[in-house]
Amino acid sequence: MVSDSTHTIPARSIWREERAQGEFNSLYTILVLIIAALLLITVVKPMFRQSQKLAQKTPVVTSGAAP
Repeated sequence: MVSDSTHTIPARSIWREERAQGEFNSLYTILVLIIAALLLITVVKPMFRQSQKLAQKTPVVTSGAAP
């Protein structure tokens, strides 16, 4: 039992609270990672598309080509 100045709280309920907080922390972490991944995809994907279009427009130069 954990004793407070006004209440006596069973140790099991504190364990459950800490465990629930740990579960919420992991859920928040996963949620933040998912949001970060979505933001990266929305920013990086158009950059790759733009670079592919630019690469198709530029001619390929080989080092062994005759002048």
